[in-house]
Amino acid sequence: MITFNLTTILVLAAIAVVVLYFTWPAFRQMLQIKGGNAVSGATKASEKQRHEHQRLTAELNRQLDNVAAAKASATQAEKDVAAAEAQVEKLTGQYKTAVTGNASEDAKNTIAGNIAKAKASVTSKRAAANEAAKIAAQAVEALDQTREALKDFADQIQDTEQKEALTAVLNTAADASLALKNIKDRLSAAGEAARQADTDLEKARAKNDLAQGSDTDREIAQIEKNAAAAAERARLDAELGITSTPPEQK
Repeated sequence: MITFNLTTILVLAAIAVVVLYFTWPAFRQMLQIKGGNAVSGATKASEKQRHEHQRLTAELNRQLDNVAAAKASATQAEKDVAAAEAQVEKLTGQYKTAVTGNASEDAKNTIAGNIAKAKASVTSKRAAANEAAKIAAQAVEALDQTREALKDFADQIQDTEQKEALTAVLNTAADASLALKNIKDRLSAAGEAARQADTDLEKARAKNDLAQGSDTDREIAQIEKNAAAAAERARLDAELGITSTPPEQK
């Protein structure tokens, strides 16, 4: 006979869930939806916003290297242009020296060719420097705009937190109002109960009075009761030799 302890059952259940997750798309989708809803419901809007702000800030910091590299490339391109222009000036000086020094035609031709190449290099490097400067300016502008957007986002997070705090206060006030209303309702119910008790008491008294007969019957019964009491007192007075003094007539 095969027996399973609790640990074995839990392990088998976990394996079954994993198998269903990867083999049954509908089951996987259901878990994702349920899990997503649970996480979404357990996380405040400001917490989601702050998490996104942190992620974007980290991405911005990573892009700082790219922007710095673009600026460095633009700076280096300007230096390359300056170096190429300096080479043109140097070769131009050499050409002047060659002319005034009666250098050979080959020497002057060689120097002139080098000057042409140097000027072409200046043109090429200037175009590259302009392009690099444009890219660097765009990168810096994008960086500044992103920083400004993140500041606005941070202000929005504060607004959201204030709204959440106000919502919490309103919910607390609403809960308190409902609790007070319940207390008032209970007090009202208790008052009704007390009133009912008074009514029941009056009803019992009336019932007792009615059980003793009408007002005339009660009056006659009282007269008979008083007469019996007077007769008993007369008998006792006679037996004891007590002379009763009649009440003074007004």
